[in-house]
Amino acid sequence: MTKLQFNGHVLDVHDSIQELPITRFQLYNLNMLIDSGIGSDLSATNNHINKALRLIGSDTDSARTELINLQQNLQFMISKTSPEMNSFVVLIDKINGRKIVEEDLTEEGIKEIIAELGRKRFSYANMKAALTRIKKKLDLEFEMFFPELTDSATAKEFYSQLKRRTVLILESIGNESQQIAEQIAEIDEYLFSKIKPSRFDGQQGLEVQMIKNFESTCTLLEFHKLSFNPKSLSTLAFHEKIIALKKLLKKK
Repeated sequence: MTKLQFNGHVLDVHDSIQELPITRFQLYNLNMLIDSGIGSDLSATNNHINKALRLIGSDTDSARTELINLQQNLQFMISKTSPEMNSFVVLIDKINGRKIVEEDLTEEGIKEIIAELGRKRFSYANMKAALTRIKKKLDLEFEMFFPELTDSATAKEFYSQLKRRTVLILESIGNESQQIAEQIAEIDEYLFSKIKPSRFDGQQGLEVQMIKNFESTCTLLEFHKLSFNPKSLSTLAFHEKIIALKKLLKKK
């Protein structure tokens, strides 16, 4: 748990999977996923437009998906909804000593907490800095405890190409080499092909599928008697049960 002090107020915020309830971790990841895929600011709007323009001649389905996500992005901006801020709110344990319980984290409840933080003059910059720091800590912890759930050949190749691209860009500074430019363009095509836009709306959208997958996992843990109340577990304990379930199913 970390304490954030601002303008005479104190927020107690979860920053470890060892204590973070799995239901909070699920909501946190869901909102981070929506923020990364849709966004709620002008920067995200420009990204959607640029991706749609790039895809429209070669992949009309993906271009259409980008335009649908752009529409959702604009709706977020008009309604002043921020998935990123939502992801921060679900990590809050206490506001000035007042416990934030699960019942507070409905869609309307989260909006009320955001409004309360606004009245207390908790700035976007404060939220962004805290969330960046907490996300890094959560990611490192998750990788440390569950490397088998985070490593994959595809992910390693993606980040390897990303690293190679960075090196090439550094080499290109002061060196307008056609060969380096072609290598960067080739890597860009590879990276772009691996980040196809995803649908978030509808029954087949990522948001609904993520919720359903979580519920299905809880049901499986209960069915195999690995936990009688999976949603009450910490994030660490929940994923330890998933590892145990995988081993159990592999034996069977």
